[in-house]
Amino acid sequence: MHLYERPDLVSRSVIWDMQRRYYLGQGHAAWKSAPGAPLQMNANAFVARAYSEIILNFIRGCGGKDPVTVVEIGAGSGRLSYLLLKQLLRSYAGGDHRQPDPNFRYVMTDFAEAAIDAWDASKVFKPFIDQGVLRFALFDADKPRTAANFFSGGEVLRWDGPVVVIANNAADNLRQDVFRVSNGELLEVRAAVASDQERDMEDPDILKHVTLTQETGPVGYPYYEEPELDRMLREYSAAHEEATFSVPIGMIRCIRAFEGLSDGRFLALVGDKGCHSDGSQAGDPGPIPREGGISLCVNFEALCGWAAAQGNIHHVSNDADRRFLIAGICSDDAELSETRHVIGDIIGRFSPGDLSILLDDAEPERSDLSMRTMLALLRLAEFDSQILLKFRRRISELAEDAPLELRAQLKDCLGRVWEAHYPLDADRDVAYAIGRVLEALGDEAAAIGYYLRSVVERGAGAGNLFRLARCHEKLKDTVMATAYADKCLDADPNHSASEEMLDRLFAAQ
Repeated sequence: MHLYERPDLVSRSVIWDMQRRYYLGQGHAAWKSAPGAPLQMNANAFVARAYSEIILNFIRGCGGKDPVTVVEIGAGSGRLSYLLLKQLLRSYAGGDHRQPDPNFRYVMTDFAEAAIDAWDASKVFKPFIDQGVLRFALFDADKPRTAANFFSGGEVLRWDGPVVVIANNAADNLRQDVFRVSNGELLEVRAAVASDQERDMEDPDILKHVTLTQETGPVGYPYYEEPELDRMLREYSAAHEEATFSVPIGMIRCIRAFEGLSDGRFLALVGDKGCHSDGSQAGDPGPIPREGGISLCVNFEALCGWAAAQGNIHHVSNDADRRFLIAGICSDDAELSETRHVIGDIIGRFSPGDLSILLDDAEPERSDLSMRTMLALLRLAEFDSQILLKFRRRISELAEDAPLELRAQLKDCLGRVWEAHYPLDADRDVAYAIGRVLEALGDEAAAIGYYLRSVVERGAGAGNLFRLARCHEKLKDTVMATAYADKCLDADPNHSASEEMLDRLFAAQ
């Protein structure tokens, strides 16, 4: 067994550096390829809608005198940024906001320059940039003090007003410490990275080959040299005879840095997989190497306890399974009393974890799953494309015989799904899925439009080319049907369905 370091605090382990090298090497591609990239739970239209309602209320509470800076830490794939920006701007355009013009600037950040290059090259965000509401910035959340020197568009970003921080699936990727209480004594967990043989530390894929060895040692005070954090450690050890808990020190430092840049009006929205609130966690919460990163639950009790000690107000969403928790941390400012109420109402009434439970129970293979149920789930999920992809085959099965009222509702939902669609979604051909449902409804003309969009977004392949040929055949347009069937065979010479179609078309001439 080869050790890469001597046992030390988990937050000082080289495993975090290994993860950084992976994301620096992969950039935006990490979100396309990593099987552990948790897009569905936390980067969806449902979360975007909840965040937009909270942020808009915060902007109103700030009075509109100074522009609000909204910073997303580790925007990664860019999906949440895109959906959230659309939700925010839709609220202004719809006239349900008290400001005539958007009074915020949104800053998408990542520490991997390749990710920012991918956002820029895609042109997906260009309309937001042209409108003056979006900027990109290189920011290393592992060094939060650098936030004061944000460079965006070649200039240093000024900090002169209220600040909102969004951290979705960021806290679990930032440094954390792990502690154990044994017989009432507080122990620090020390970790060391090891592998079966010595490997190159610069290899971005090294996380696939390493494990953690752990040992414990006594804690002496002052420990963090921060009274609030030391007090929290004492409280854990006093409250439990046996427990294991983590401290999200990286996220705490990040929030502290941005709060210090605000004018005293501050909001943080942190979403991540959460640990048990009482500190007595089941299993070992130490970092678990996985392909594409490190998996470590976030102790929301510790995060919010620290925030309360700073004089901030906090709320945490209700999710018994701890699949995905949201914490809203807001400065205790008299003008923001309504915002604090809205935070508690929005994240407390129905959480992303609750939605996930409903979706798990509504398996598309269930024979009793009705069209009404699937449409209701689509609406509840704010027409997120991932929900349509989950139920597309079942919806198509029921579409042909659905009553006119449901057919009309389904077409309306499909349009809304496309409106909320994020063009950079990896391996999700939403246009093709919508086309298949429209084809099942017998609306071949509308289906053709979406199949053509599939060709533009995903490139011409046997799948979308054949569906184009099939729709034109149903519309009795033999010229176009033949042309697309030929193109399909060029893409896949063994595509038997296209060969059979061409035989039918030639026989009918």
